[in-house]
Amino acid sequence: MKEFPISGEQEQPHKIQNLSELLHEPKEDYSRVIAEASREELDEGELSASYSHTWDRFVSRHKIKDEDPRLVELFKKAISGNVLCELGGAGGRMEFLAANMDAGLYINVDKYPNGIKNDPKPVDPMVGVIKQRDFVVKMSGMKDVVLIEGIHDEIHVRADMLDFISRLKDASVNIVINGIDSEVIKVPEYHELLAKEILRVTKKNGVIFGNMSDSLFILKSMIKKSPELKDQFEIVEAKVGAGGAVVIHRK
Repeated sequence: MKEFPISGEQEQPHKIQNLSELLHEPKEDYSRVIAEASREELDEGELSASYSHTWDRFVSRHKIKDEDPRLVELFKKAISGNVLCELGGAGGRMEFLAANMDAGLYINVDKYPNGIKNDPKPVDPMVGVIKQRDFVVKMSGMKDVVLIEGIHDEIHVRADMLDFISRLKDASVNIVINGIDSEVIKVPEYHELLAKEILRVTKKNGVIFGNMSDSLFILKSMIKKSPELKDQFEIVEAKVGAGGAVVIHRK
């Protein structure tokens, strides 16, 4: 079984007190492409978060024993005590995985956190407000079977994901993105810029993963073609879900 060694001496993860600790002034202005993508959005309707179900085995301590031990090891080493940032997470299903992997902080970024465009009761952004979650989920009717358990901090940010990620500091987070394809965002340049920013913000010894997202397919192609990126990032062969899953490890 291949292991994912952690390079260098490891310090205790810093507990983030405020989102501003992770942010800086963006180096690039993406306002043009963000505006273009916004004009091309679906007029209305519900945005499905079903692609997140690919990772269900990783959100349950009851099921995780049946998963690929290489991925379990990689996720735990990358996420435990650190930040997991979900892009386009709607209601934030990956918080279950964050809890199970003992994340220090889970960030969910979505323009439409209820999963519905033109929601008459939109969720206000919680920028700057980090809340602690004591997360315990037990199997119905079986009190002793704990599915998910963990204490972590969480924050939900109502924002465009490209604008938000451009404001994250270099090498600061782990990234997960599910189901953000050309049907959701119809401007190819948006996905290309998002891929570039994901590479920049992913922490050393960190992980990028998700399912059926154009930016992840772009990342795989970029890494395969670039010797420089191959030295920094490793595409992990992961048999998860129906075949659209991508896992990338930053060395």
